[in-house]
Amino acid sequence: METLRKNVIKSLICTLRKNVAKWPAIRIILQSKYIYQNVEDIKEDKYNG
Repeated sequence: METLRKNVIKSLICTLRKNVAKWPAIRIILQSKYIYQNVEDIKEDKYNG
């Protein structure tokens, strides 16, 4: 089950990368969302831990 999930995620990432190459704006949005999520997680860790 774990292997299946990893493979699905890998294929999703591959598809995303192909599309991202075509659409730089999407890449920027995805990166900013990813960074924002990490910042939020770090804030939560500080408050909870």
